[in-house]
Amino acid sequence: MIINKAVYEQLERFNIEQNAGTLYLLSIFYNVDATGIIDDEIIKQVNFSKIVERNYSTRKTTWNIPLFSDERTAIDMKWDWVIDEYRKLWMDIKGSKGGDRATCIAKMKKFFAANPDIRKADVMEAAKQYTSGFIKGNNPTYMVEADNFIFKKVEGTTRSKLDQMLEIVKLSKGSESNRYTDKIR
Repeated sequence: MIINKAVYEQLERFNIEQNAGTLYLLSIFYNVDATGIIDDEIIKQVNFSKIVERNYSTRKTTWNIPLFSDERTAIDMKWDWVIDEYRKLWMDIKGSKGGDRATCIAKMKKFFAANPDIRKADVMEAAKQYTSGFIKGNNPTYMVEADNFIFKKVEGTTRSKLDQMLEIVKLSKGSESNRYTDKIR
């Protein structure tokens, strides 16, 4: 296994001697008591770097930067729903419409960064409404791929079918509430 380059970069950012910092991180990973082996100052600096966080009451260790280059972080795992739930809606209809996995996640992260008021539930509802039209018999040949549904740059302009569907969902919710209000009056 190879130590992740991002770990070395973080150690350098915090002016931590690379070998000592790596040794301490390895001791955490393999659950080895490093007391007396590694200088307390190194331990404090590594803990401050937030490469890894330890909850001593629950005995849980969270790697914010994976120690080895083939591991995923807790932050990365929070986006698994994009593949497991969102993209799957397209894949279930026509596999080739799922788009690229990495691009789906990258675009979704950008979308949420630009639209902090939107929630996962909103996105899933909009996606389900869009894909349901193709389940009911519409030709999936004309279906927008999952990654391009989030947004796509066309001739320098960013277009988002997701934005359009979110607006439609919002309007339909508004009209439903108006129907109920009308019945009360």
